[in-house]
Amino acid sequence: MQINLCGKILLPRRFLPAKLLLAMKITTFIIFLSFLQVAAAVNAQRINLSEKNTPVTVILNKIQQQSGFDIFYRKKLVRDSKISVQLKNASVEEALKVILEPQNLDFSIEDKLITISENKNPSTKSMPVLQREGRINGTVVDENGKPLPRASVTVLGRSNVRYTTNPDGGFVVNTVPSDTALSVSYVGYKTKIVKLESGKSNYKIALTSVDSKLNEVVVTGMFDKPKESFTGAITAISKEQIKMFGNRNLLKTIANIDPAFNIEERNNYGSDPNQLPNISIRGTSTLPTDLNNIQGTNVRNAYNVPLFILDGFEISLERVMDMNQYDVESVVILKDASSTAAYGSRGANGVVVITSIKPVAGKLRVSFSAAINMEIPDFSSYNLLNSTEKLAAEKLGGLYTASDISTQDYLNTLYNKNLKAAMEGVNTNWLKVPTQTGISQTHQLGLSGGDAEFRYTLTGSYNQITGAMKGSKRDNFNGGFSIMYLLKKVRFTNNLSVGFNNSANSPWGDFSNYTPMNPYWAPYDDDGNAVKQYSSFSSGDSPLNPAYNGSLPGFDRSKYTVVRNTTSVDWDVTKGLKWSNSVGYNRQVGSTDKYLSRSNTAFLNAAASSLGSYALSNSYAQGYQIRSNVSYGTVIDKSTIYGGVNVQATEDKQNSSSILATGFSNDTQTDLSQAINVNRPTTSESTTRTVGASATLSYIYDGRFFADANYNLTGGSSFGSDSRFGKFWSAGLGWTVSNERFMKDNLPQINTLRLRYNYGVTGNLNFAPYQSLSTYTYDRTQLYRTLTGANLTGFANKDLQWQTTYQQNAGIDMSLFDNKLSLSANYYFKRTTNAITSVYLSSSHGFATYTENLGQINNYGSDIQASFFVIKNPERKFYWSITAAASHNKNLLVKLSDALKKATEAAAGMNSTNSTFYQYVEGQSSDEVYVVQSPGVDAATGKVLYLKADGTLTTDISGVPKVAVGDGTPKINGRLSTMIRVGQFTANIGFGGRFGGKKINYTLLNKVENAILRNNIDKRVFDLRWTKPGDVTAFKSISAQDATFPNTRFVFTENTILLNNVNLNYSLPARWVKRLNMEQISISATMSDVGYWSNIEQERGTSYPYTLKPSFSVSAIF
Repeated sequence: MQINLCGKILLPRRFLPAKLLLAMKITTFIIFLSFLQVAAAVNAQRINLSEKNTPVTVILNKIQQQSGFDIFYRKKLVRDSKISVQLKNASVEEALKVILEPQNLDFSIEDKLITISENKNPSTKSMPVLQREGRINGTVVDENGKPLPRASVTVLGRSNVRYTTNPDGGFVVNTVPSDTALSVSYVGYKTKIVKLESGKSNYKIALTSVDSKLNEVVVTGMFDKPKESFTGAITAISKEQIKMFGNRNLLKTIANIDPAFNIEERNNYGSDPNQLPNISIRGTSTLPTDLNNIQGTNVRNAYNVPLFILDGFEISLERVMDMNQYDVESVVILKDASSTAAYGSRGANGVVVITSIKPVAGKLRVSFSAAINMEIPDFSSYNLLNSTEKLAAEKLGGLYTASDISTQDYLNTLYNKNLKAAMEGVNTNWLKVPTQTGISQTHQLGLSGGDAEFRYTLTGSYNQITGAMKGSKRDNFNGGFSIMYLLKKVRFTNNLSVGFNNSANSPWGDFSNYTPMNPYWAPYDDDGNAVKQYSSFSSGDSPLNPAYNGSLPGFDRSKYTVVRNTTSVDWDVTKGLKWSNSVGYNRQVGSTDKYLSRSNTAFLNAAASSLGSYALSNSYAQGYQIRSNVSYGTVIDKSTIYGGVNVQATEDKQNSSSILATGFSNDTQTDLSQAINVNRPTTSESTTRTVGASATLSYIYDGRFFADANYNLTGGSSFGSDSRFGKFWSAGLGWTVSNERFMKDNLPQINTLRLRYNYGVTGNLNFAPYQSLSTYTYDRTQLYRTLTGANLTGFANKDLQWQTTYQQNAGIDMSLFDNKLSLSANYYFKRTTNAITSVYLSSSHGFATYTENLGQINNYGSDIQASFFVIKNPERKFYWSITAAASHNKNLLVKLSDALKKATEAAAGMNSTNSTFYQYVEGQSSDEVYVVQSPGVDAATGKVLYLKADGTLTTDISGVPKVAVGDGTPKINGRLSTMIRVGQFTANIGFGGRFGGKKINYTLLNKVENAILRNNIDKRVFDLRWTKPGDVTAFKSISAQDATFPNTRFVFTENTILLNNVNLNYSLPARWVKRLNMEQISISATMSDVGYWSNIEQERGTSYPYTLKPSFSVSAIF
């Protein structure tokens, strides 16, 4: 539902095309029928027995066949007695009770395994005596061969006796029954049952990780820690969640899950596949350093981007957007000082740790998937006039009325021409002219295998994105090869990845050029050629057809190739002591070229020698990282101690060059050598080096009390020679209350209750590399005896130091009712000091400003995440869960430089109908909205009224001050999702929401209030504009020609709900798949960016339309 400015309720307009809506209804009906069939099949999996004098073992085998569960028991425990039983439509649990209780036996069900054991209260019947055997030695490791300390080992049939592995993953069981097995479990890994073999006394047990328990393990990208000793705030995302919430790229998928990973909505860019998003975690912590560009959105947000780590090494935001998200094993978002302090100078904006899928032992495994993707432009937010309505609006606005006869004759002719076109059926929907339904495909292939000593994985993927604007695309090919070699104490791993990107922007220009076009204009003539210009209301005004440029030769394309390789060697030196070393290298080469035809309307009035242009740029980047890590862990009585030290050095180099050429004789000669004018090339270079060391220490006492501490010392080339090194640290405490005896005795419903707090200092290195140095540029116009001159362009500051952020975080983690309900909440406070900004210099220096540490920004807020299993029935394979998450952040500018204040004062005096200007004011948010005050429209004249500083009203905006009207950041950013799994069918629906932020409705401002009647406009012009004296309306006179600037009448408190994704998946039954000699086959249907409901009714996707994104895929594993 949408509410307009006058308070009228407007029914939501249909936001799906009719054909798609019909298809979705049919699909929903089919899925509903399938759902009923699947549910019926699950309910049919009941136990039916009619046995007389049948051995118990035979009956158990029949239960196993009917239920699909595996049943484990010792032969001597289940005697060869015979029983009679009659069961009809009984559950597995009911059947087992009937059969086993008379035998003085008990049972437990975990996942799909039934374990039969002795009854805790046996009857007086004699039980078989357990035989004693020799002791068993074993080691528990993960899939990579790394030992798992504190893993749990239980002898089946003796569930009251548990053993715990030592820091090397080792364990010893002195006495075991014959013909039995061990149950081995570890947090974050699948429980494994190991049958003991006669005469074998040494076992190496490898556990595999399980997605559903990923949140119990914290992967920081530098040190891996169990969550029970971690005081930081994190969000862990598994590969299964990535699949359920999947969007077209990994960044949007993460944002669909965690609202704290905030992707700023940029309404103008819509669903443009070639636009990098603006991302922040827990607010903005930087100030603009370029005072000449404080309004630049991209510059403003570039320094707030979190650090992205892939398999231990830093990668760019663009590379994360283009990588294959289904090659990802997990994503962990590190948000506070305790989790990011180890990254020192790079951790203030948060860290996103991405882990690739690792090789797994086993026979050759082949996986393949293919998908058809669509990009359907969504025009539901546009409410433009048709041909007849537009002519009526022009008549009402007096556009066809003139004071002199000759002009009136011209206007009469023009009106008749336009009316004739409208009567002949010309009613062009200009929104559809430059757009299309993009159809693309995605393919993925993976091979993996190996044995206990050697493992490998080979992956390849092709992801094609065909955008909604004609000619717009982004194609990615990603390949990877990983090998792992495991010796007794040494593990060697090498990961090689290659990525190729090809992208193009639409040659049809900006989408906003099409929305003003009049519907009675035809884009093409009778011969199918694009019309270049149209007649308008004055002989000197000939509006251009934006589609004309789309018919001309031209391109705007980019490409890059990236190669990454990481090599690591891990050595288990002694008991509990490990040494890891790794080396990483990345190289990226790219280019961008843009050609405009000499016939392009951009050169309409240009000289012949300047017609046509070609801009070419090339870029090259490479980086190295060397890291060495030593860690030690031990268990002493009730204490668990873990410590680690990491040292690393990095270097990143970037080079770019660009050239512009103009003047081409024809469109077939697009080589630079054919240009008449070739500008002098421009180049840029940057080199950044860092060296640092990190240390971590964690301690757990009796599983109840825990603490951790981190320290980092980093030196960087970006800062002054007297301030090269920065010190960063964190310390935290925690208490697992649920492990206290009084909790276990009195509140057994609480499975986990953990309280934690940490405080620390982190830094930010996202700044220009040479800000602390004196820099020069060569000037070939100033020569001295053939020597080239140089100009000083940057003033040195050898004291320039790290920008530091002091962070506090208090959190709680809780799970209840057999882990059906889980909750995690955090409250944080961030204080950024020594913020890097520009400061004034006296004129004697020859520079107006230089870079200095002067500024303070505070951020505080909270985030919460909860999940609840409404239904959790493994026996019937029926699950229903609901997950909700919300985040809140408040930003406050505490201290600013005089230079930034003065630059802000200049912005305060500027007005624009298309945007507001960023202003930086102490005591306000960096996203504060500033507009002039307007109480309404004068009913007598239809003019806009403004409120002056002295409280009086005026119709002249000159001198009217801007005021702060609210923070543009939403007060609440939320997510809500639900997942239903019935048998082989899974459905997931995810919603998002933004509530409480201030937002300007630019559609009301520019398409209603400032509507230019010469152009197409919003239909609300008819109902809401002033037309005659006495009208009480929200908007000024329809004939007014003066511009209205953003004011309080157009500022709303946003409340928006989004339907982010709908995912449906069906896995074919195992019995069908096995007939094809395959392991798994599944089919999926997904839809991204499905719906949008807001109290602010405005046009969405002004420069590039938003799209609906359906996708249909099939995947198989051989």
